[in-house]
Amino acid sequence: GLYKYILMYTFLLWIVSLLTTAPFPNQISFTMGVQACEYLSEPACIPIYQSIFGGGDYTGPTMQGTAFHYFVFSLCGLCFYQVFKAGIYACQDYRFMAGAGVLSFFFVFIPTLIIGLWQNSGGAMLLPMYAPCLALAIAFAIRIERNIKRMAKGTFALWSEETDAESETGSETQSADETSTSA
Repeated sequence: GLYKYILMYTFLLWIVSLLTTAPFPNQISFTMGVQACEYLSEPACIPIYQSIFGGGDYTGPTMQGTAFHYFVFSLCGLCFYQVFKAGIYACQDYRFMAGAGVLSFFFVFIPTLIIGLWQNSGGAMLLPMYAPCLALAIAFAIRIERNIKRMAKGTFALWSEETDAESETGSETQSADETSTSA
């Protein structure tokens, strides 16, 4: 039920992202590149500008030339991540979110950063930026499905577990206080 609607919504976001960005790579990169003209105001920044946009005596791959091939997929992965992160927030499943984030840092971010540095290209550097989001999106999606199933059965109440534990502790304290005052 609900989980299928969430997946359909996410896939619709992917399709809209794909249809609105894929046909216009040059227009989008030039629009976003207007801010990069600030690099040209400092002579020391010219090599950075050339590595992003090309020109001058720079002959290597440019970030603008290689990264946009991966941009649409990164955008789709980011949409997927945002949808399921919101679901984890709604469930107040912060412990899971923190654990998944730590695992993603060590087992996704660091290895992809090493790969990106080894490849030495703009497109490869998008990998450590967005692969952790995609890994977390998959983990969050699996967890959300589990949480929804538990909610449907009435066995999921993560947000009230703390409150229940506090009320039990409070009632035990209150009983101890009543016993000591009556004695």
